[in-house]
Amino acid sequence: MKRVLFTLLCTLSALAQWPSNPSQNLLICDHNGEQALPKIAALSEGGCYVAWQDLSSGNYDIYLQRLDADGVPQWANPCGILISDHPQDTWLTDWDIAVDIADNCILAINDIRNGADRDITVYSIGPQQEFLWGPDGIALSNNDGFEPDPRILPMENGDVVFAWQEEDSIHIRKLDSEGQDVFNNPATITFTQANGVSIPRLTALDSTGFALSYLAQQGTQFSSPRYLYVRAYNDDGSARWVEPGIEIMNQSGIGIQMRPDLVSDGAGGVYVYWYDARGNVHHCYVQHIENDGVAHWTANGVSVDASPSELQMSPSAVNTGAGIVIFYQSSNTNQSQGGVQAQYLNTSGQAQWNANGVVIAPLAAEPCFNVKAFVQNGNYSVFYSQYAPGSQINTLLRASQLGEAGQSTWTPAIKELCTVVSEKGRPFTCINPLNQIIAAWPDARDGDMDLFVQNINSSGSLGPIPNLPPSISITSPTEGVVVHDDTVSLVFDVDHFDLDPDNGDGYVMLWVNGILQIH
Repeated sequence: MKRVLFTLLCTLSALAQWPSNPSQNLLICDHNGEQALPKIAALSEGGCYVAWQDLSSGNYDIYLQRLDADGVPQWANPCGILISDHPQDTWLTDWDIAVDIADNCILAINDIRNGADRDITVYSIGPQQEFLWGPDGIALSNNDGFEPDPRILPMENGDVVFAWQEEDSIHIRKLDSEGQDVFNNPATITFTQANGVSIPRLTALDSTGFALSYLAQQGTQFSSPRYLYVRAYNDDGSARWVEPGIEIMNQSGIGIQMRPDLVSDGAGGVYVYWYDARGNVHHCYVQHIENDGVAHWTANGVSVDASPSELQMSPSAVNTGAGIVIFYQSSNTNQSQGGVQAQYLNTSGQAQWNANGVVIAPLAAEPCFNVKAFVQNGNYSVFYSQYAPGSQINTLLRASQLGEAGQSTWTPAIKELCTVVSEKGRPFTCINPLNQIIAAWPDARDGDMDLFVQNINSSGSLGPIPNLPPSISITSPTEGVVVHDDTVSLVFDVDHFDLDPDNGDGYVMLWVNGILQIH
């Protein structure tokens, strides 16, 4: 039997890159021309992928960067790697990013590589820059219809669900990790209703089943009401709940700018949340669909805030395990002032934080927007943008956190992620397994819109988390490779392994099949 000799090549990383100063932030890309519509998704080890559309070539190309848990760029620095330079229109629709169970980055974009109507292409990019679904991705669609705003849902079994709108229809397609279709006959589920459907949103029900919310037009006019529905599907694409969908809201008031969404309740059901203008006033609502496919709360939703002198808009919500916490923009009735508020509804739909919710940011002449909710180390956090004093262009980025009773858990209650007074594009946020919220946004502080990121920890501090446990990632040979040589060079990175400069010492011990080989 041959004895294998391992040559160990090791790099120790101890310097964190996350800034602790909200006036600095971490620059990801400063190509000439703007960086637009960033997306960010967390990795299992605490890092993240950051993707954006980059105009430096004169075309909106897709770029991608990977950061480790310290905020250190792992790929070409600066500005990551080029994913797609296929032709793109001069105006953009939304797109999506996610991470699958193998820490591959899943991207869903639309572009005009096959014609001006825009078709959907999806990519799977591995942690070592592998184009797992080919250099040009997989075409989800190639037709004559306009297809904006694709959505992604990774499943626990490794499959990935995609949903998107084409004109007055919605399509659903599921791929496995190899990029092969999971649904059969047909591979793509397509549905519509009498006057068209729009705004698909996805959430998981369990390891393989998922739910989709959408709007159904009730007439042929632009002003016709749009009602809110939910459908659910099993692993094979068969319907789990009643078709053609469960009616959630059937009153006038959901306008073209409104984007209802949903979140799993953790027990095979969903919470659906939205805002509408029934009665010509904006208020937020929630409905609970349990695993039996039945709406169990008040018809047309439970109102989250009973204040007669305020409006609520653009909510974001998280499941608590015992209900739902929902954050939302608030304003006075003439919308001259704005703020952020929150409410906790238990599993029966009863308000837990008084009838009018909890104030995060009080009403002010500079309104708040881009509200996004997270569960952060057992507490409930919200990220948001707010206009800088006296401006309707320049913005600041902020966050706050509430405990179980609705009390603030940070001092001061509102923390700053970015204090630079500058014009900013819409931020995109995620939360990683280290309970860090990470935001990415375009920022014109130096002229063109450059791309920045910033983290905030569950304690409310910015920057690195102290005393992270050591971690090892093997970079060579790659996973699955069969090595026949007598000598193997094993290359790996050791993160969060700090040595005292005067007295420190350290070593790595390696076992193969339970036998100590080297240390």
